[in-house]
Amino acid sequence: MALYERADEVTSQDLSDYAASADGVTYSEEQLRQLNPEVRQAYIDKVAEFAGRRAAGLEGDRALAFAQDLQARAEGTAGPSMAEQQLRQQIGTAARGQIGAAQRVGGRFAAGAARAGAMSADRIEAAGDTAATALRQQEQQQAQQQLDMFLLGQEQQGQQMALAREQMDFQRQLAEDEGNRRLFSGILTGIGALAGFFGTGGNPSGAVAGAQVGASFSDKRMKTNIDRRAGMEGAYQFLESLEGAKYDLPANRERGSFGVMAQSAERTPMGRSFVERTPEGVRTLNAGKGFNALLLAQKSLHERLKRLEGGE
Repeated sequence: MALYERADEVTSQDLSDYAASADGVTYSEEQLRQLNPEVRQAYIDKVAEFAGRRAAGLEGDRALAFAQDLQARAEGTAGPSMAEQQLRQQIGTAARGQIGAAQRVGGRFAAGAARAGAMSADRIEAAGDTAATALRQQEQQQAQQQLDMFLLGQEQQGQQMALAREQMDFQRQLAEDEGNRRLFSGILTGIGALAGFFGTGGNPSGAVAGAQVGASFSDKRMKTNIDRRAGMEGAYQFLESLEGAKYDLPANRERGSFGVMAQSAERTPMGRSFVERTPEGVRTLNAGKGFNALLLAQKSLHERLKRLEGGE
């Protein structure tokens, strides 16, 4: 009985998941199409094997090894169990005891005692073989029951994991859509403001109207409590606090991404102004709100560079 069946078809998701979990050389769909047929088919077979194991809940090596051990015991190919070995040892001891007792009988009864001892030992061994066979059959039945229960549990776990992956993919897509919407909104805010300003001959009201395409107003006349020095200092502190890194993002199945940690942005008031949290508590960066902050940070870098170059 096969513990799992290899997947009949390999999907794009299977290729992506295999590439994210496998050690060694992996290929994207585009790279796979460029391989020679033999190498491509060999790789697809590996992915199909991976997909089949995962569907059966046997993706992990330890789970597969445990199932294989149960299967060997259920089929009687695993060798004698510890209980059977102990039983046969006891049988052998009892049989040898009968022969030994017969050998201690001397005189004219020695030959008869030897025959009786041998016959008794044979009966003990025969009864022992019957008991060992019954024990082995019982152990095989128990192993088969354990295997059936284990495979059923692993299959249900595999289905739950597949559902969880689908939910994660759905949430990731929603997050990406929301992030793209916010980013696009922030870009449109800047573009709209510039287009409105220049399109009306430098009329600030045009900039306000254009900025409404995006997410927020940026017209000076719409603001109060303007503190340029605090803004520049805040931008400097914000840049100093950021932690940049290269990282993997398992939830998105991404490797080798580059970016900053949202927790580091939260250390300063400027960063906290555009760090948000999902209902699950995951931190995200609101690109729309962060657009003006990043422009200010760029301005701060520009001013510092001017001073270093001896400019005004």
